[in-house]
Amino acid sequence: MLILASCSKSNPANPDNPGAGSNTLKFKVDGTMKTCDNDISGSRLKSNGYLRFSGHFSGGQLTVISPNAPASGTFDLKADVGSTMMLKIDGKSYSLRNTPSADAKSSGTATIISMQGGAGSSEYPTLNFNASLYSSDGSDSVIVTEGYLEIKK
Repeated sequence: MLILASCSKSNPANPDNPGAGSNTLKFKVDGTMKTCDNDISGSRLKSNGYLRFSGHFSGGQLTVISPNAPASGTFDLKADVGSTMMLKIDGKSYSLRNTPSADAKSSGTATIISMQGGAGSSEYPTLNFNASLYSSDGSDSVIVTEGYLEIKK
């Protein structure tokens, strides 16, 4: 589950993000900044910690899911604890892998900076993240660094 020049784009309100308007999702992939400019959404369920965020950028998409994210602090993004991070970029797909060849190397962390409470069952995160991701056969990898997500209610 990265970014130094960024731009934000208005996003229409949606069920994951009722007040969306200036959400930010940016990260570096192998040192190159990617800034999502479309369909940025995210939320965390208060009842069980289910966290999901995603966004589209020129040439790709990033989706991150963590089933038991805390409301604050740092937590692991690893396939063996149920987390998913999928990056599609320039026609290739990468993800957290749980295989013998990539298990020790495919992981990440996320740190909750703040959480805006929602009136209903969801809250909206600001967080940092990073990860090492692998192709489905484990032959190719990318490093995601300086990840930053801000969902505004």
